[in-house]
Amino acid sequence: MINNIDFSNFKGFFQTGIPDEILYSSFLLCVVLILFGFFSSYVKDKKHFVFWSLFVEYILVVLCSTVVCRSCLAEARIEPMPFGDYIAIANRTPGVSVWDIILNVVLFLPFGFLLSAIKQTWNWQNVLLSGLGFSFCIESMQFIFSKGIAQTDDLMHNSLGTLLGYFIFQMMRKIVKSNRNNVKLCIKNE
Repeated sequence: MINNIDFSNFKGFFQTGIPDEILYSSFLLCVVLILFGFFSSYVKDKKHFVFWSLFVEYILVVLCSTVVCRSCLAEARIEPMPFGDYIAIANRTPGVSVWDIILNVVLFLPFGFLLSAIKQTWNWQNVLLSGLGFSFCIESMQFIFSKGIAQTDDLMHNSLGTLLGYFIFQMMRKIVKSNRNNVKLCIKNE
């Protein structure tokens, strides 16, 4: 069963294209911001500050990996046909695999999750439109600066990742709220 899976694109699965110096220093900056948020008397809502810090860090890393740190292509390209990746995978087109789809979905999970944590009053439509807007900005910049292929499929997969991130946050929020209520009931019964 596992022999039938194409792992040809798996080799670079976690390679972001971001130089190590930038990646490590951005990680260090994020840790410093979070520690500042926890221990500073200037920060009133520590949880909100931490989520904002993580969100800004996430945005910077995604922009760096998808646009800034990418090498230029010979020419700018747009692939407007939806489901083009699926057709290419079905036709076994070299250089296109299921991993491309999975990575585009996974790339935007934190967007939906963190934005839901920051804007807890927003519904799924607001979060989805924000993710779609951010994805559209990335695809536009990739086209304008010839840093990648602007694809309709990427917009769809990134939006799906945003939506999944939103629902994961909502699910976790319900679990935490339920556990808090159970703990309060146990304390009252004692």
